[in-house]
Amino acid sequence: NNNNNNNNGKEKKEAKAAKPPRKRRNTRLTSEELKMLDLKPGLNTVTYSYKSRVFGTQTLECNLFLWDSEDKVVVSDIDGTITKSDVLGHIYTMVGKDYAHPGIASLYRKIVRNGYKILFVTSRAISQSNSTRAYLRTLTQNGETLPIGPVMCAPDPISTALYREVVARKPEVFKIRCLTRVRRLFDVDINKTRMFAGFGNRSSDALAYKTCGIELDKIYTIDPKSRLRSEKTGETFEIQHLMDKVDQAFPRIEGRIQNDDEEEEEAKEDVASSS
Repeated sequence: NNNNNNNNGKEKKEAKAAKPPRKRRNTRLTSEELKMLDLKPGLNTVTYSYKSRVFGTQTLECNLFLWDSEDKVVVSDIDGTITKSDVLGHIYTMVGKDYAHPGIASLYRKIVRNGYKILFVTSRAISQSNSTRAYLRTLTQNGETLPIGPVMCAPDPISTALYREVVARKPEVFKIRCLTRVRRLFDVDINKTRMFAGFGNRSSDALAYKTCGIELDKIYTIDPKSRLRSEKTGETFEIQHLMDKVDQAFPRIEGRIQNDDEEEEEAKEDVASSS
């Protein structure tokens, strides 16, 4: 009997050893896997699917942007920067109410027309990503909409995101980590960063942008009265002032300047990807 038990034990161990290794789930694709996606420049829509015994096949869509390694990036916060308030920005966008700084859409459009890419970064929770993208996509001011770009949200529940933003007032912790990862896609040397400018509404935003290599003269903060402030000189001015001087502050990049037809096509692609 002992011999039989020993044999059975050996067979079980051998059977376990013969099982194929369990696949590890990974959210980061390798360069080879990315090439297989056959991405086109700009906005792409990627669909994830998985099978559930209870709910069957479930799908989830996301936006994936393919940018050139030489592109220059302008970073923008959302709450308090596009919206007029951190707290009310969170709440009003949930109920579909506009609470944006007047002229911000036109300013960002002018910057993108000069050949720059825009990246939105927010400490909002990942569960708010769909509503946040919808808000940015539908915000219209005097016929101008915001340009499309990646929306980077914090991988946290809403309660944690609100606590970090409103109570702890440490949104820069997530933003520095997030922007550093994005920057490393473009740069080896932080002193030669492709991150060109940053817009925020707090000193913590300016700290995050400075940490990622953006020069102080290209970091702007905006107050509740919709006045911009240069972090280098301390000068304050209206959004319209920067719009009037956009070609000086954001020189046109030859070969990357957008025309109205390209903007219209880009907008159509964005609507199609989100419908």
